[in-house]
Amino acid sequence: MTRSWRTWAAFGALAICAVMIGNLGTGIGSSATTYSVAFSETGLPAGTSWSTTFNSVLNTGTTSTLTFTGVSANSYSYSIANPVSGTASTTRYVPYIAYGYLTVPNQLHVTVAYTKQYMVNFGVTPVSSGTNSPGTGWYNAGSTIPIQASATFGYTFHNWGATPAAALTFTNTLFDSTAMTITATGTVTSHFTATKFATSFTEVGLPAAKPWSVVFGGTSHLGTTATISTGNQAPGGYSWTVAPVSVGSGVQYTPMPAGPLSMSVPTQLTQDIVFVKQFSVAFGTNPSSSGTTSPGVGSVWVTNGTNLPITALNTASWVFSTWITAPSSAFGVGSKTVAGTNTTVSGSGTLTAKFVAGTPCTTCSVTFTQLGLPTGTGWGITFGGVIHSTTATSLTITGQTAAQSWAPFSGIGSSQFGVQYYPVAPNTGTYWYLGQTSSYTIVYQKEYLVTILTNPTYGGGTTSISTAWFPAGSQNAITAETVQATKFSSWSAGANLSLTSAVKASTAFTVNGPATLTANFAPMVHTMHFFEYGLPGGTTWGATIGSQSYWSNTPYINITGVPDGYTSWGASTAMTGGAGIQWNTLVSGGSITMPLQNYQAVVYAEQFQVNFVAGGTVGGSTNPSGLAWYYAGIEVPLMASNGTSVSFTGWSQVASTGTLTLTSTTAASTYATINGAGTITGTFA
Repeated sequence: MTRSWRTWAAFGALAICAVMIGNLGTGIGSSATTYSVAFSETGLPAGTSWSTTFNSVLNTGTTSTLTFTGVSANSYSYSIANPVSGTASTTRYVPYIAYGYLTVPNQLHVTVAYTKQYMVNFGVTPVSSGTNSPGTGWYNAGSTIPIQASATFGYTFHNWGATPAAALTFTNTLFDSTAMTITATGTVTSHFTATKFATSFTEVGLPAAKPWSVVFGGTSHLGTTATISTGNQAPGGYSWTVAPVSVGSGVQYTPMPAGPLSMSVPTQLTQDIVFVKQFSVAFGTNPSSSGTTSPGVGSVWVTNGTNLPITALNTASWVFSTWITAPSSAFGVGSKTVAGTNTTVSGSGTLTAKFVAGTPCTTCSVTFTQLGLPTGTGWGITFGGVIHSTTATSLTITGQTAAQSWAPFSGIGSSQFGVQYYPVAPNTGTYWYLGQTSSYTIVYQKEYLVTILTNPTYGGGTTSISTAWFPAGSQNAITAETVQATKFSSWSAGANLSLTSAVKASTAFTVNGPATLTANFAPMVHTMHFFEYGLPGGTTWGATIGSQSYWSNTPYINITGVPDGYTSWGASTAMTGGAGIQWNTLVSGGSITMPLQNYQAVVYAEQFQVNFVAGGTVGGSTNPSGLAWYYAGIEVPLMASNGTSVSFTGWSQVASTGTLTLTSTTAASTYATINGAGTITGTFA
């Protein structure tokens, strides 16, 4: 006597509406004749206490029939005890129809069909890892219901479990959307696992097999290959740093970027690190109190091949004499006898500014010399607020009697678009003191404009660096960072850029000319899997995502290209199986959120078409009445109502497919078990 859990409310409303006819509360005669009205239950365990309220009178008993006597002819309302507790707190019984109306003497008997229900609890583990539906509540014994689990961000669905296992059985325990059959009270649990993503760092520029390290999320990772795996990480933000790598006295490789920075998992899973070779250069003066240098006295790390401006600044009673290099092979000095000059660094060592005793000038000249600009390029100095310009290599400013601030022209353009020259630190401007250095070398570095774009322009993602000028020949790290519902696709680079990888979100590019670098993003798409249960093999059925429908004659429909985010789904209903037979969905649609859900069960239940008619002499009526679809196995309460001049004589049935079973063919109030299509007739005479 299994009933579909979705049908109770619908049939109850149908029955109630059908019997609420026009003469409620109105007497049908003035005769003093009285009658007995009987209520008989089915479905309760023997000896269970139940009750009926009829015409505001409560009748309670433990037998299967409760009788009200001395009832006058009239129309009355009644209500049935709902629910009735079982022997355990997790079991109860609910009436198919809980209240209604009847007219005496047209109807003197009501059959009350109780359905057994179990309490089913729904839970998730770990706590807050996801949700499931339909949720804790009462469910009909023997019913099959669709269930759905949805993971929260950072978790994935693992499987369904039940306690006790025999109470709740699943069509498939591994699908987040499936069907569950309820045979006893119990607890159903959806198990989720934390989603973890592999993260890694890749270096460019180190000597082969050289050890290097990454501190990621507080944990140090050491490697000797180009890539260091930092393990599988749960979603979130992780701080990271990369340390310089020493390869001997005065030599190291410095990472770019070095951090501390943050990696957002799973938006970014890799990071490229560019290592540049650097030498330790110590600056000093001789005698020690005779002056200072720029860069300042002490040791600094200088990138291999850098053309570095250097300046010697004397103190009172001292004048600059010469630069001393040790070893000489590590430095190429432009002019050792000029206080403000340049040096090309190719090794570690010491640069010492030697001063001799003397009297600095009081009316002085200062000469600026440029290095790196194409011949004939205009450049200049702003000295004491006055602009001085030239196209020659050097520029001398005479007759100075006071200290002055100065700065070279910067961002000097060329005839080629996207090319400029920019002065290299430290000689990008400072304060000139009277009587100190009489010359400065301004080293100009060639730069190229690299335009950084994203595709699509808006909504696809971002990049760690933006459009900027980059030194010619420089190698630079860049990372493409996605936003929700997108994924990184590839880099598109112009001919003047060379990439270490065009398909990694974190990569490095070498600049050989003006260029454009584009980070391409694509929508994050997934495959949605639909599974049907209940249809005969080979039946064609359909599923819909958004507004697009898909069809199959197998139990599976796999839909590719479904984007991240919220979308609606639906399934085909009323699948015809022949005359008077169809299969309908228990749940025909809803919503999904990709990628948290990518499985959806579609549960079909068999239905039969049954026609309820009033036969014989016209004037009587049946409830239900007319043609309708009923789920297989359902028990439908029947009521026959006499007309003013006819009386009910009996029930009959003709099944065109399967079987239609009547509990009684003579009682005006009975019920029919629907296991086939056909006609049930209430006859009146």
